[in-house]
Parts: sequence; structure tokens; C-alpha cells
Amino acid sequence: MKLGGSNMSAVDLDRLDAVVRLKLSKLLDPTSAGSDWRELAARLGLSQLTSVFELQKTPTRILLDNYEVFHFHFSV
Repeated sequence: MKLGGSNMSAVDLDRLDAVVRLKLSKLLDPTSAGSDWRELAARLGLSQLTSVFELQKTPTRILLDNYEVFHFHFSV
């Protein structure tokens, strides 16, 4: 499965370890200039949940955690 215009697959995202997720959060969360976690949510098909994610201290981490659960639940 392609994500947006990227060649990254859903399986690749499932392999992100805690360190990589933390680094992504630091880059994409609202405290970062030019943060774009909402674009990531849209590309992962979870834009309908942005109002929930934006209430979190680290929306990127919550987004990735939810994607992992969502993807696992519907791919089994």
C-alpha cells in the first residue's frame, strides 16, 4: 500500500521503534516550527481523528500508536 505519494508501506510504519517515533514527534508536534502531523494523519487515513490527536501533548506519537492499532486490527 502506498501512503500518499510515498513508497513507504504500512508494514514499514509498523517497524518504527520508540526512538524513531520520539524523533518524529519532536519534528512534527506543534512545538516544532513547521510541524505537520496533520498531513501525516491525512496520509495514513486518520484525518478524521485529528480533533482527538490535537488535544494530546504529543499528537504524532498518539497518531502513530493509533495507526499501528488500526492497521493491525483491519489487516488481520
